[in-house]
Amino acid sequence: MSIQKFDVIIIGAGKAGPSLAGRLNDAGMKVAIIERHLVGGTCLNTGCKPTKALVASAYAIHTARRGADYGFSLNGPVDIDMPAVEVRARKVILDSRTVDYFHIAIKDRIALSETLSGAAVTAVLKAANITNASQARFFTNALDTTTQGVEVSATWRGQIARDARLTLNGGYARAKTRVDRIAPNSVLPALPLLATTTLDLLTTAQPEDKIIGSAQLDAGIFGVSVNATRFGPFKAFSVLQEQVFSPTTTFDMTA
Repeated sequence: MSIQKFDVIIIGAGKAGPSLAGRLNDAGMKVAIIERHLVGGTCLNTGCKPTKALVASAYAIHTARRGADYGFSLNGPVDIDMPAVEVRARKVILDSRTVDYFHIAIKDRIALSETLSGAAVTAVLKAANITNASQARFFTNALDTTTQGVEVSATWRGQIARDARLTLNGGYARAKTRVDRIAPNSVLPALPLLATTTLDLLTTAQPEDKIIGSAQLDAGIFGVSVNATRFGPFKAFSVLQEQVFSPTTTFDMTA
């Protein structure tokens, strides 16, 4: 078995884990999620959602038994079918949909500066007893940024035949980062600390939006899955010019 290396490993696929993994993946990191049991965490699988589903069934049964108080009557008693109640609660869990909005403002954000060079830079380096370099590039907290966006996901699972189950997943994510402030170069005011290259890496080097869809069919011991991802346009800055990349779609199929 080959050894795989990851930039980030997230322990637990609860409410925040998958969303965080998606954001880190969009930032170009290789991410792994470790989950020992149920994806979605306590709230989705054993806490909030199933509890509220059971309470809703109990409330409906209670209301039906008090039909006379509401001006109607039923033919016969209202019985509880607990297995059916549990099936409904499980269906509520499986047919899940989430919408997340985020607004992240970062003051004094750390970024890699431009490569500063020239006679003035050489003079500053020599004054610091650095005589074997004529350029300088360093990390600086010279800017403020704001990132905001939305993530929408939905999952449907159903029994489509006696021994066949189908799972459908869909999602949409959109995020945009803007630069609110860039501090001036206090040592060499004529040389900006951050320019096109660095700002592109922060604001346009990642696609602003992404659409994902997947389908998983399990029939007995056989299974097949299809995944599709559409990445929106993005820009990158090379040494010679700024490049604009068109939207692209990737497909993956396993069986």
